[in-house]
Amino acid sequence: MHMRTVQTLAILVGLTVAAHAQTGPRTGGPAPGDFKGTRAAVDLSLTGNLARGVSDRDLVAFRGALTFWTGPIGVFIQPYFLYGDVKLGAMPRVQTDDERYLRALVYYTFSEPFFVYGVTALDASLRRKIDKRVLAGGGIGLTAVHRPDITFLAALGVFLFERAYYEANPMAMPPVPETQRNVVRTSLRLYGRYSLGGHLNFVHDVYLIPAIRDLTNDKNFSDLRAMASGVLEVPIVKGFAGRVAVDWTYEGYTVPGTEEHDLAITFGVSYKNDWTLDEPPPPPPSASDPPKETR
Repeated sequence: MHMRTVQTLAILVGLTVAAHAQTGPRTGGPAPGDFKGTRAAVDLSLTGNLARGVSDRDLVAFRGALTFWTGPIGVFIQPYFLYGDVKLGAMPRVQTDDERYLRALVYYTFSEPFFVYGVTALDASLRRKIDKRVLAGGGIGLTAVHRPDITFLAALGVFLFERAYYEANPMAMPPVPETQRNVVRTSLRLYGRYSLGGHLNFVHDVYLIPAIRDLTNDKNFSDLRAMASGVLEVPIVKGFAGRVAVDWTYEGYTVPGTEEHDLAITFGVSYKNDWTLDEPPPPPPSASDPPKETR
């Protein structure tokens, strides 16, 4: 099944012909060059899966993206919330997911197509027993391709500092898992968006976030974090679109009783719009224009 999914995504990417400017999924963000002048943009979506019967299952995801751009400077703020619960027969309803994520990015394009960025990310996860985690740092990137038909960029996090607080378990057997961790990381991001036949929009975003000590001590990436997102959209009308979202994460360090991998596939709708906040200057007069009358 995993191979079929990879093959399907590869075919979709191969059919790329045109793309619309849009912000990305949970791990995404705007690409430098998307906006000229002073502009603001919003991207909101609500997706989920609901089942009713012998067992009731709910999985709902909300994500937003707010972007402000002026000249070479861009600001991107992204909230994300995932909620899940299950009810088996006459048993009481049990909450299974409560994942909260907030990320803020600042871009500066110092020489096209190169840019630098700073990032701060806050997240918490019920499923992974992460009470709170903060990641902050910065890096450099390259918008390798930026055309109306495709955008692709790569970015390297030069220095990222992470502090995480995990749920304490007083019944844990030795060795007792850490409840607080400080990790210095780096990251690699590969981001692209495409239009498929002019009727479908596809965005992919992949983050690899290893601990620097893993790179120097040859620990086989035992402290690797990874995130991958894919969004497929069908435009409907006036900024609204049907959306399929796939979010996958991997945590090399886990609290006992939790899993390394996490996958969510949800279906729903999205809304996007952007606004120009400054008027472009008028074009210079042409030599063929008649002279203005003077008095």
